[in-house]
Amino acid sequence: MKNLKKILALALVFAFSLTLFAGAAFTDDADIGDEYKDDVSMLVELKILGGYPEGDFRPNGNITRAEFCKMVYVLMYGADSDGSLFGAQTSKFNDVGDHWAKGYINYCANQNIVGGYGDGTFKPDGNITVAEVSKMLLVLLGCDPAKEGFGGSNWIGNVVSKAMGLGVYDGWVGNSTELATRQLVAKLMRNTIFAPVYRYNAFTGAGSQYNMDDEENKTLGETVMGLIHVTGQVVANEHFYIKTDKDGELINDLLDNGNISTAREDHSYILYYTEDNDAKLLEVDRALEDTMLGCMVDVYFRAKGNENRYSQVEVIGNVLLNAKTKAYDVLSKDI
Repeated sequence: MKNLKKILALALVFAFSLTLFAGAAFTDDADIGDEYKDDVSMLVELKILGGYPEGDFRPNGNITRAEFCKMVYVLMYGADSDGSLFGAQTSKFNDVGDHWAKGYINYCANQNIVGGYGDGTFKPDGNITVAEVSKMLLVLLGCDPAKEGFGGSNWIGNVVSKAMGLGVYDGWVGNSTELATRQLVAKLMRNTIFAPVYRYNAFTGAGSQYNMDDEENKTLGETVMGLIHVTGQVVANEHFYIKTDKDGELINDLLDNGNISTAREDHSYILYYTEDNDAKLLEVDRALEDTMLGCMVDVYFRAKGNENRYSQVEVIGNVLLNAKTKAYDVLSKDI
């Protein structure tokens, strides 16, 4: 236990450098940038992005305009829908015809998510730029292209400004006119999933990510995909459990059901609080590292039940270290 105490004390100091990459293993995992691993992992689990038959991911490869339309459609309707509902419609573009992505392109065009070129084409097999990706994601969030000036000669400047303001560009700085890589698209789309939706006030016409009570709107993931977000403290994995919280309070006494113990194999427990400030345990389908015990984390998941008792929890992406994580000297008797 003394050794475990030392490990915990040291590991928690450096907790911010740790990640848990729970996505599919690709033959070129090493080529995925560290700043993109969480993004790729989540989109792979959501089946929005995938690898190639050869087993690689090609993080620095490009994405076509048609492929991105499919990604948008899968985000909205899930991977089980093949877009055939929109495939029978006549395309607005003269070069889509019987293209494999016709249904996805038609959907995006119907929702004003995409536009074509002046000659009536869409160029479905052309590679998509960062600015084009950003514009589509902003419309998904709720931005009106006409109101926000996403057309005309200055559309790129307006898109970039809005993307920066609404969180689409969090963790990235670059040239919006460049072709978008697969790993960058994963980051921008994941940022959008976690961003509050954008709504226009019926009286003033002003758009905002906040409601009338100055509270953030629900995220796109919560609104469209049914994702749930919890921030809490890792208190147990399959090896160890913590008896007291960071303030020295007995954790078991905080819980109405009592008795934390080690989790099942490949599972962990996270202590969180409901809106009524009741302490609850969330059992997640992740075997979190011993070094994450005591850390504050963010979890995005699907589940049955409600904040008082979630069941059949399916974590989407990684369990992420929260900025509130601190290093505590955990006593061996409390583990």
